[in-house]
Formats: sequence, C-alpha cells, structure tokens
Amino acid sequence: MNLSRTKIFWIYIILTLAGIIISFLQVPLALVNLKLPATYVTSVPFYVFLYGFLGAMAYVFTSLLDAWETWEGKRNDVKKLWEDEQEKKTAVREEAYANRLKELLDKYDGTSFEDKMKEFGIERKVLRIIATLPVCAGVYLLYALLIAPPAEFGLTSPNTTVVNATLSDIVKLIETQNKAAASNSLIAGVSFLTGLYIKTILTAMGSLANRLTGNTPEGKNRPPQIADISDKKDE
Repeated sequence: MNLSRTKIFWIYIILTLAGIIISFLQVPLALVNLKLPATYVTSVPFYVFLYGFLGAMAYVFTSLLDAWETWEGKRNDVKKLWEDEQEKKTAVREEAYANRLKELLDKYDGTSFEDKMKEFGIERKVLRIIATLPVCAGVYLLYALLIAPPAEFGLTSPNTTVVNATLSDIVKLIETQNKAAASNSLIAGVSFLTGLYIKTILTAMGSLANRLTGNTPEGKNRPPQIADISDKKDE
C-alpha cells in the first residue's frame, strides 16, 4: 500500500476519534481484567474527555500567549536597537546595520496573524489536544482498575435489580453512590490536569517507551549541524 504521509496522518486521526466514540459503549471489564466477573461493564464517561479537553485548551492558550509575548519581546528589542541607531549622528551611524534592523522590524510588523500562529506551532498544539483524549481515557481506566473498586466507578451488574434488591443492597447502593460522587470529582480534576500538562506527559511517555524498547541511539537529541552559520550570527 502506497499511502502519502497526509493520508496516513488523517487515517490516524480518524481511528483515534473512532476509538474515543467506541469507548462510550458498555465494554465488559473481563476483556481487560480476567479477575473481574463478566457481568461487570464499564465505559469512559463523557466528562473525562470534557475536562481533559478543557485542560488541553488551557494549555494551548497559555502556550500561545507565552510564545506571543516572547515574539513581541524580540520585536521590541529590534525596534529599540533601530531607534538607538537612528538617534546617532550620521557620522557614527552604521547605515548597513540600521537598514538590516529596519528590514527585520518591517518583517515583524508585516507578519499576519496566520503566520504568527504557524510560527508558534499551532499545528503541534492541535495534535496535543487530540492526544489528550486517549490519554485521559487511559488515566481513567487505570484509576478505575488499579485504585478504585469497580462499584465506585458506576460499574453495574445486571444480577441486582430493584425487584430482588434487599434493604442491605439499597444501603450499599447509597454508600456506593456517595463514593462515586467523590471519585468522579477526583477523576474530573485528574483529567483536567492531564490536558493541562499534556505536553509534559507525552514527552515522559515517549521517553519511557524509548527506554523500554531500547530505542535510545547516541546523538539522537543533538542539534543538527548547519554550515556557514557564522555569516548569520549577527542576524
């Protein structure tokens, strides 16, 4: 199969979103943990994705604003250098240097909003928003399976109904609902933090995967060598 990188990219996005939709279905937990009864089912609640998405949006806005402030700071530095050069007398003014500063300043001022977003890496940030959804689903499932008992996460068994329930069952149900409310609040907060720190989480997960697979070639993180960089160091 000869697929372009663009097609592979969109196939990946579509499959990810399809997996998110499927995760809303009632899935038997016996598929992932044989110790649990086959009657127990679960799904990833909508609020997990919602709060993860909100956290990711908070990350995106914070990251973009930081990049914008850095961009504006560089622009103001260039403007200050150009104004200082203009204040000098003609005899001591370096016209070539002043012209380069003016060209750079005009380039900053002429940058459109779309070009700024590209320079700030908006595409990578959008990908991180999408990546937040499966990461939040994984966090929820791990929390439900490893930390909280299944009943506290709304896992249900069709064996218990209103007709055959005893008083003890009703009391346990009320207690379970109270615990579920606290657990839901906690997992919602964890989902938000997952989205907020999605960049750090993805970096950590990538590093862990590389360590586990031994994929740590020497010099992988070295910056590329660029020839004739000395001619551009003053720019």
